[in-house]
This record gives sequence, C-alpha cells and structure tokens, in this order.
Amino acid sequence: MTTITGLIRLGCISDPNDQDKRHRTFIACRVEEWAALTSLYEREPDMHLDLIDFPDNPEIAEAATEWVSELGEKGFAFLGSAEYGQWASWNLVGIARPAIPAP
Repeated sequence: MTTITGLIRLGCISDPNDQDKRHRTFIACRVEEWAALTSLYEREPDMHLDLIDFPDNPEIAEAATEWVSELGEKGFAFLGSAEYGQWASWNLVGIARPAIPAP
C-alpha cells in the first residue's frame, strides 16, 4: 500500500548502486511534481527515486500534505534522512520518527 492523499506522493531518494541503502533521503511532493522528479532522478546514474509509504503512521501523510500545501506551486518537503538503518534527521515536528521503510 502506498500513501496517496490525493495531493502528495512520498518518496525515497537513494543510490541504486548502494545495495545496503546506507544513505536514504525521504521527501514529499505534490502529485503534479512526482513525474518531473522521477524523470530528473532517472537521468542520474547514482540517484533513484522510489515511491514509499509509512503504513502504520497516517499522521505522516497528513503532516506532509499540510507542509507541501504551504510550499506553494512547486517544491518538495524534506521529511528526513537515514544512514546505516537509523534516522539521521527527521523534520516533521511533533511526529515521532517512524520505522524506516524497507528499501
């Protein structure tokens, strides 16, 4: 199941050559921006964007939707990053860090 609120997509940026997915960045963007972001990362041999979900934490999608709506017409929200299987940063204030989605 993928979090789709009708307004946003949640994504994970990682290096496709990094089999252990040591460094991962989590973003949220408007539905309209998803195709452009995907296309952008497809041109980069060392970067990949995957659709992700936080199925046990619907409040993440709700907070990300609010944040993205505040950004205006373009842009994406940097939700956080993980390194070596642990959160390095988490930017949704008031929401506990969830389990890191499987790569």
